[in-house]
Amino acid sequence: MKIKLTTYIAICFFFIPSILFATLSGKKICVDPGHGGSDPGAIGTNGSALPNEADLVLDVDLRLQSMLTDDAATVVMTRTDEVEVSLANRVAIANSNSVTIFVSTHLNSSDLASANGTETYAYQSGGNSQTLATYIQNELLDHLGRTNRGVKYSGFYVIKNTTMPAALSEGLFVSNSTEFNLISQAATRQEHALGVYHAICSYFGVTPKDDPGTGETPGEVKGFAYNETKGGNVEGNRIAGADCYLKKSGEPDVHVVTSATGLFAFSSVDPGDYTLLIEKTGFNSATKDVTVTSGNPTWASTGLTESTGGTETAWIKGFVFNDSNGLGNDPENRIANATCVLKKTVGGAEVTVTTDDSGFFRFNDLEPADYTLTVSKTGFVTTSDKPLTLIAGENWASTGIAEQGAVELGGLSGTVTSKTSYLAIAGAQCVITSKTSGDPYTVYSDETGKYEFTDIIPDDYTLAVSADGYEKWTGDVTVMTDQNAVKDVELTPAETANDDDVSEIPDENETVNDTDVVETVDNETPDESVIDPDDDPGITDSDETDDSIWDDSGEIDEEVGCGCSFID
Repeated sequence: MKIKLTTYIAICFFFIPSILFATLSGKKICVDPGHGGSDPGAIGTNGSALPNEADLVLDVDLRLQSMLTDDAATVVMTRTDEVEVSLANRVAIANSNSVTIFVSTHLNSSDLASANGTETYAYQSGGNSQTLATYIQNELLDHLGRTNRGVKYSGFYVIKNTTMPAALSEGLFVSNSTEFNLISQAATRQEHALGVYHAICSYFGVTPKDDPGTGETPGEVKGFAYNETKGGNVEGNRIAGADCYLKKSGEPDVHVVTSATGLFAFSSVDPGDYTLLIEKTGFNSATKDVTVTSGNPTWASTGLTESTGGTETAWIKGFVFNDSNGLGNDPENRIANATCVLKKTVGGAEVTVTTDDSGFFRFNDLEPADYTLTVSKTGFVTTSDKPLTLIAGENWASTGIAEQGAVELGGLSGTVTSKTSYLAIAGAQCVITSKTSGDPYTVYSDETGKYEFTDIIPDDYTLAVSADGYEKWTGDVTVMTDQNAVKDVELTPAETANDDDVSEIPDENETVNDTDVVETVDNETPDESVIDPDDDPGITDSDETDDSIWDDSGEIDEEVGCGCSFID
């Protein structure tokens, strides 16, 4: 009995270290930084200036390569420099090297500045690819701390055609200013790589190293904004809704707003020296020098003094929105990172702010007076010298700007009635077809007989109106820029056959007179209401599912922008 126990202890002593310190030895991993070379991928909120998606994911994956190599894995890179590698070559590199898993790194983009978060793709649900994608998604959420957009499935070429478990991640949105500022920091890219490394370790059942690769652990800056005029940093004296900016020379500002309790927090901050700026309407701005250390929170609570003059101070706020698409000042139509310049009419003093991720801007501590507001953004026509008269207290000045080269849209409306009874016809099908592009648009008249086409491209159109029991009407209409054309339509009731108009077929003993009408065709006629989809102008190729992404034909569809991005 004593010998067996000793043997058991010896076996445990021998195997436990090998479990705790297992490495990725024997694992061959293909790491694929998306885009590159002449393909920059998605463009960040800084416009065409570097960095872009291709630069950022290359830096992430070079860090990941270092971590995997340090953990004894064999790493096969599809690129290690700013060169263009075709999708087919990326797949060939992975397949020809018989790698164990394939991991592709991308960053997301959207026309909606508010779109944000993390998502990871596998080709289809089930199997090891889904398992790998799930590990990557969970670890990126832990390390990046952004919105969970979930594990998704799509036929992206590189994860469909590789012969091993494969996953493709979209870590952050470079079209979102907050997330672009985050991924522009080395510490965030380190966390991104660390998250994928931990996911790979989890997939293989290996304990990751405590501090693999290179780079410092990011820190955090947090604190409360409080009313220094009335007292100290105590509950009940803290300031909600204050704008807090963390500034570092040569890097984009990071912006947060204090919560209802007056708390602000900046996460994933690179170690270094910063300046904290806090602003709030009715208070004087306050600044504080902040030093962030590796892996530690830095508290920087800051007091603000009330402005002299109190209620005599004016402030102005509003949203900047896209004025080209007819959606107006809708939350999903607002524009981030627009430059807003407020200039005092007398004296000429200027103040400049930039809209945040929600398209919101605000100017604080202004003298009530006359001003002009100018709003600009790359890709949009600048609004110049919008006159404003500010009164003491709050003022609003939401402003729309038009896209450069955007077409000003028009409209068409009218009423459909019966030509004989003059009654409104509800449910009439109204189709306009562009004489330039051939594109059709369809609406139906309401219970009052009214039909309306809104936000359509100025052009010459053919208008066709039809309704049950009426003859079809067709005519030409012209839609003008920023105008609503009106075209009322009268439909003629369809004629019905009279029994006296049709004679029966005579028997063989009867003589047919020239004046007799002989029915020599079947009683059934084609049902004109049944339309062949190929003949229907209302059905176009765009209504069919685009299967090109699934590449069943063998052709390769190159990605566009971040071609791996489909925004829900």
